[in-house]
Amino acid sequence: MTTTDAVPVLVRIASGPEDSRQATADLVMALTEDLTQAGIRTRASSAVPPPLGKSPPSALFETLLVYGIASPAAAAAFTKVVIAFLHRQRDRKIVIEHDDDRIEVHGASAADQRAAIEAWCTRQADRHTTTDAD
Repeated sequence: MTTTDAVPVLVRIASGPEDSRQATADLVMALTEDLTQAGIRTRASSAVPPPLGKSPPSALFETLLVYGIASPAAAAAFTKVVIAFLHRQRDRKIVIEHDDDRIEVHGASAADQRAAIEAWCTRQADRHTTTDAD
């Protein structure tokens, strides 16, 4: 395993104000299963409040740690799973973040979502490749 593979990426699923904590946790479980089937390592985290000013105060983000999406093949698999998840859960927002780099994915076309997620994954891979080489 390379250093880049060990870097966790946070994936947060925003719940709606009417959602129960269990309903949001069930969505995380479904996304976890989809990612695992695609060969992507994950680990559940805990429910956390959204960043200040980013979502309604009643919303929670269920957080999932995702590992090993630095390679182009893994990034493509990750992107495909997230887009399929968002297609099934049209009213959802997913936030993907690592350190200070964050992307919110929702409401765009599948092509725009794909381009945004792939660009974000490429930035992360480039960032860690540069850091690992130093």
